[in-house]
Amino acid sequence: MRHNSKTTKSTALGITKVDLNFEVPLISPAEKITDRKNNEAPLKINDIDCNTVSPTVISFAIALGYTNSSNNISRGGVAQWDLDLDAETSSESRNKSPIHDVELTSHLNCIAAHPEQISVWSVGSTYGEVMIVDFTVEEGKDPVVACSKMSQYTHIRPIASVEWFRPDVDSEWTICSVGRDGRIIVWGSSLNYPMRCITMSQNDVAIIVTAMTVKQPTRLSFGNIVVGSAGGSVSVYEIGYSKKTEAMVPACEMKWSANALKMLCHMQREHREDAVKKIEQRVKHKKRKGVDCLAVLDAKVAFEELFPSLAPKLTDRLHAGEVTCVAVNPFCPNVFLTGGSDGAVKLYVKSLNCCILCFNLPPTSAKNSLSLPVIDATFSPTRETVVVLATKNGTIFVW
Repeated sequence: MRHNSKTTKSTALGITKVDLNFEVPLISPAEKITDRKNNEAPLKINDIDCNTVSPTVISFAIALGYTNSSNNISRGGVAQWDLDLDAETSSESRNKSPIHDVELTSHLNCIAAHPEQISVWSVGSTYGEVMIVDFTVEEGKDPVVACSKMSQYTHIRPIASVEWFRPDVDSEWTICSVGRDGRIIVWGSSLNYPMRCITMSQNDVAIIVTAMTVKQPTRLSFGNIVVGSAGGSVSVYEIGYSKKTEAMVPACEMKWSANALKMLCHMQREHREDAVKKIEQRVKHKKRKGVDCLAVLDAKVAFEELFPSLAPKLTDRLHAGEVTCVAVNPFCPNVFLTGGSDGAVKLYVKSLNCCILCFNLPPTSAKNSLSLPVIDATFSPTRETVVVLATKNGTIFVW
């Protein structure tokens, strides 16, 4: 991988502008497809993420598409590079190919690195699937170690974003996904079932979700999921479970798993007793010994009863166009930023329920007054007041 960089600074705006021109070679999945006769293989990188365990490890969610005489086929891939620029390798041999890659049958939209495991990634597809890719599996085995199944309780439209999330402090890492169907899903173990599902809607019409970030829970506070929509609004949902809610669970004849009880606690009180009877009746018919999350879903409880709507802690329209990115400040989780297609980046303080600062990017040209659309933005992991932005034309701004 080679790159040329040029940095300029505007003291009037306080902006550092970096123009990067990367030349990235095609990876092996694309090469496999181009070997097919009479096929074209456009390569598109839909998302990129960097592993926090080893900052030099980076992965791409790649979309590959090709056509043949009979039908159109869309595939995807995940490729992982180790961009250790200090490695004792020559510039000719460094970064020419990924250290791991896999081609999938699904067109991929987004990717997220596991917070603690260097070669584990979660990805979301155009078909509404959420997958876990683990490159540490034995050679010859499928690196896709988990994949969600289609049902009335899962995504029915493309995945917009995935993040690793802990529903509570003592729980294991799981995945939170948002789809363009307006659903926010917190997944259970190995993506076998949704632990929590929230449907964003307005006047019974699903809101198209375009961006998401999460704030992990602490001993003193629940976790938050911050989402942005195609209409420019930003909403914050509080996801948590209190043991006090166990007292509201109706009497159960059978033994319920802890996660199954959590699913029951999220239901409205008036539906719980009937749901318990229906679920346990189904479990007895199947001759099972207890009730787990899969048994709850197998009982075919109505979606609206099992996953009732949840009002956001706050919602505000911050952008004139689509919200393209959201990020939580790692030093002050009460503060988050949003970026939009309108070229604005805004800092929002949750406790104050207001936007405290707004950046507007320069116009696209002297003849065009429209600002550069923001495609991504994030806080610095080491300096709490530094923000990095990426625009549609490939420019990076640092505030």
